[in-house]
Amino acid sequence: MNNTERRHLLGCRYTESHEDWTNPLAWPYFASQEDLRGLPPHYVNVNELDPFRDEGTAYYRKLLAAGVDAVGGITLGTVHCGDLFPIVPDVVA
Repeated sequence: MNNTERRHLLGCRYTESHEDWTNPLAWPYFASQEDLRGLPPHYVNVNELDPFRDEGTAYYRKLLAAGVDAVGGITLGTVHCGDLFPIVPDVVA
């Protein structure tokens, strides 16, 4: 699944109209530097194996370019929301 397909899949679930699929109020990835200027400090963490990792990283870079105080991090070896589950059972083959 490519980025366009993922956005389409999520856009259908989170916004009612196709026009909102790139609305920065719904999807911060699409915010311009002007939209981001003056925002409070951010911490952006992405998961290494998350299909949305690149969008999170791009958003972090946009924040920095807009002069927003931001700290970025990556949680290695985790999938989407994987860092939110502190106990993951061992899988034995």
